[in-house]
Amino acid sequence: MSLSSRLSVPFLCRGNSNNHTNPSFSNQTFHQTSCVVKPFCKLNINRRSAVVGLTLLTTFTATNQSLMASVVQENGSSDQVLKEFGSEPRQLNCTIRVIVPRPKSEFSEDETVEMLRVVDVDIPNTGSARFDVYVAKADGSSDLGEYAGSLVEEDRKRFSKRTMSLGVTNLVKRIGGENCEKLIVSLVPRDGELSIGGVRIDQIQAH
Repeated sequence: MSLSSRLSVPFLCRGNSNNHTNPSFSNQTFHQTSCVVKPFCKLNINRRSAVVGLTLLTTFTATNQSLMASVVQENGSSDQVLKEFGSEPRQLNCTIRVIVPRPKSEFSEDETVEMLRVVDVDIPNTGSARFDVYVAKADGSSDLGEYAGSLVEEDRKRFSKRTMSLGVTNLVKRIGGENCEKLIVSLVPRDGELSIGGVRIDQIQAH
């Protein structure tokens, strides 16, 4: 028996048996059938939408996790992945994030100046070059941290390597890193081609 036939039964039992020949009764039966079928269709649509939405959410979550894992692996976004710079020069063609140990100062706090040094910066051509330096606590965050400074070279005509020195005493205090044994330093390329020989922190005596 069809859905429409089953819905017609209650009306046939209510009154005159001749009602099945009455056009008005046919209309009534049609409207009643429509009222039942529409929610049924809507329920199917809602279920279909829920399944599609759940599928999209699952796909997005998996993609996002894969992307984050890729970022962590490539740029080093956690202390477990980050390492020290090492002894070999590195091309600065993408952001470099490294752990930099903080040596203990031989002087009093008031006499100590903390210097961050990016050593053996090599710009092999005569064009311009620039990179930015950021410092952060080694707390597992993927944030670059606080801006420390930039090296900007325009129309370079000499080929000797250079060292970039930045005073970071106040910066370390601002980020709450006075008692940290290591910091995270990020080198972000902005323009040109260059390589970096190393990154270190020195504690020197203020003059």
